[in-house]
Amino acid sequence: MSQQEPIILAKTGNPFTSEKAAQAHFKNNELNEDVWGVTKYKGGWAIAKHRWIAEQREREAVEAREAQAKRAAAEDKEEFFKVEFYEKSHPNDLPYVPLSKNGRQLRFPRGRETICPKTFLQIADDASHPQWEPSDEPDQPMKRAGTVRRYGYRVLGPATREDFDKLLAEGNAITQREVERLQNANA
Repeated sequence: MSQQEPIILAKTGNPFTSEKAAQAHFKNNELNEDVWGVTKYKGGWAIAKHRWIAEQREREAVEAREAQAKRAAAEDKEEFFKVEFYEKSHPNDLPYVPLSKNGRQLRFPRGRETICPKTFLQIADDASHPQWEPSDEPDQPMKRAGTVRRYGYRVLGPATREDFDKLLAEGNAITQREVERLQNANA
């Protein structure tokens, strides 16, 4: 590419494979440091005019803000419910219900009222396994009798985001105190 273009890539037309390779090309071509700089570009490295780099960073910032706004709008539409998750039904069950969505895990207590977002209730609904029983057919030893939900619950009524946020903050404070207690015990 000529120096009229805002970006310089490797001879292959792809980004440089390393920052070191881009820096070497930068020095070998004696580019003006006041005009050009090395930047990350499409999984590699490129040499670009400072103005282009600034514009690119601004575009990325705008895209990040728009993505954040979309996530916030989706969260505002979230429905919340007062629910009670059933007590443990098996000795190996955890004393709480762990539900995860997109890397975020929430732990809900069993046997008492709590507040849960609808999307996490859908995850609880999907956590199931088949139940089998003996079949009357000689060539088929077992048949599917139904589906068992891993985390059964009952809905007690609607709730608000404010109720959920308050309960979440209380739970986080309890968790933090427990972590500190364990750290002090191990010190």
